[in-house]
Amino acid sequence: MDFKLDGSSVQTFEGVDYSTSALAQAKSQAEMLGIFDLGKRERKEANYNENSLYQRQIAALQGVKEIKKKKDIRLPKHLRLPRMEEWQMYDREKLQEIQEEEESAFKALPEELQKLATMKRVEQVEEAEIEPEPQLPFELPPLLTEERQAEKERLLAEGFSDWNRFHYQAFWRASARHGRRQVEKIALEVGKDDQQVARFLSSFWGEVGKNRIAEHEYERVVKFVERGEKKIGEIKGLERGTRILVGIFDNPWEELEFTHINCKDKLFTIEEDRHLLCWTRKVSQHCC
Repeated sequence: MDFKLDGSSVQTFEGVDYSTSALAQAKSQAEMLGIFDLGKRERKEANYNENSLYQRQIAALQGVKEIKKKKDIRLPKHLRLPRMEEWQMYDREKLQEIQEEEESAFKALPEELQKLATMKRVEQVEEAEIEPEPQLPFELPPLLTEERQAEKERLLAEGFSDWNRFHYQAFWRASARHGRRQVEKIALEVGKDDQQVARFLSSFWGEVGKNRIAEHEYERVVKFVERGEKKIGEIKGLERGTRILVGIFDNPWEELEFTHINCKDKLFTIEEDRHLLCWTRKVSQHCC
């Protein structure tokens, strides 16, 4: 505070003495003038989201608090397409095309009609004895031509809407177990009548199933069924050979003879093998 250089005080600059007494006097004058009364410091949070900042700037310029995107009104629920699984074998491409036309025609209607068509009507029953006036049902103007509407109904009728995943899996498993043409046995495991199963079977093994089911899924099911049918063919071949062998003898229970191959350490005797073959033939006759 009392440092001096060359016999002069360093606290003096351009003829002004900035010593303690002079500084206190200057501060008191500044406080009187309100120079140091800056008020409470305000903290503002920084927003580094450029999109949000840009939207706020536009809203401030236009005098709008928020910019909200208008939500489009969807097509009424009774006009929308159902959920179409691939095993239901709908012609999804054509149906989607018709649906787009229907949506375009619906969006072209006045907004008031769109809201009336999608409004949930809830009947309010009052406790008073006065009956409410009957309201006329709202009729939406046709969105498709008669030909296009008929085509949509026809395409929807072609699909198997009442076949869920359980029915589909039971179908191809039963087809592998009994053969793809055993409609009665497949219908018994699927839980549907013979006509429904026959219609589904015809569509699945025809061009409809090949074109409307995903290629990898269709090939997987076809290979699974073919392996099952191959086992069925092998079993039928063994049954046929047993029938021919047993039919050669008048009394196969006693006269049946055959040559053993690689019979070392065999657990069954010839008499036991003879009876096994005869019983196999007898049981297979009853099963068939």
